Amino acid sequence: MKKMYMVFAGLAVCVSLIASSWASDENLLDNPGFEDGELSYWTDAYGAGAETSDSVYHSGSASVSTYVNNVTDREYWTQIYQDKDLSAGESIYGSIYIKTTMSPEAGAKAGLMLQFMDDTDNVIGSSVNTRAVGGSTDWRLVEVSYKSAPSGTTKVRLSADLWAAKGDDSSLTGNAYFDDASLIKKYQEASLPSSLLN
Repeated sequence: MKKMYMVFAGLAVCVSLIASSWASDENLLDNPGFEDGELSYWTDAYGAGAETSDSVYHSGSASVSTYVNNVTDREYWTQIYQDKDLSAGESIYGSIYIKTTMSPEAGAKAGLMLQFMDDTDNVIGSSVNTRAVGGSTDWRLVEVSYKSAPSGTTKVRLSADLWAAKGDDSSLTGNAYFDDASLIKKYQEASLPSSLLN
């Protein structure tokens, strides 16, 4: 009887550890793969406007795309984002797959950014992924992680973004596509060497 109790106790501990692991890897984002065919739960800010695509995607049956439409009098910037609750001191990991179909001469770059916000929605810190994607590039995983959210943090913003320099007309053709986003409360180093992401 004692041996049987120890076996059940051991199984209970294993199940608890597995459940804890699953919970820690929970994706906080809603509609992370844009599978509902629209930008539900996402905010589309600035720029030309984003739309879902059912012909280009990393997995499932949809992604979201955007493009550069004006570099005449200013830098171009657009972002698609979600805000989620996060407390100061918590770890956070964000990732997204990006594909670009721009000219090799274009300076435009698509990337991923985490911003930490306070209870008045002011940005109090950002972690920008400098390994941005541009030119003609097939699907590439881009990741950002932060070990400890700064003091005053009440939420985190995950943004898929697209930037181009003022006067860079070569960036006016092609698209940036985003798919399979994730936002998880943990710290995780990039899974691919930076030499493969630049």
